[in-house]
Amino acid sequence: MTTRTQLRASLKQLEFISYFEMHIAKNHEKSYSLTFLQELERIKYDSQINTINLINHQKL
Repeated sequence: MTTRTQLRASLKQLEFISYFEMHIAKNHEKSYSLTFLQELERIKYDSQINTINLINHQKL
């Protein structure tokens, strides 16, 4: 998979997470378990780091 393809996939993942977070905010965060919300944050963080690394790699 090329860097460009990986970057596109990573950005799509961040877009999905953003939409999902808006859905959670509209549907009362309390209806989701703390473990689930923490895992979502971890996935979001990992995806952000991956995206930054791919952008930096593409600049080289």
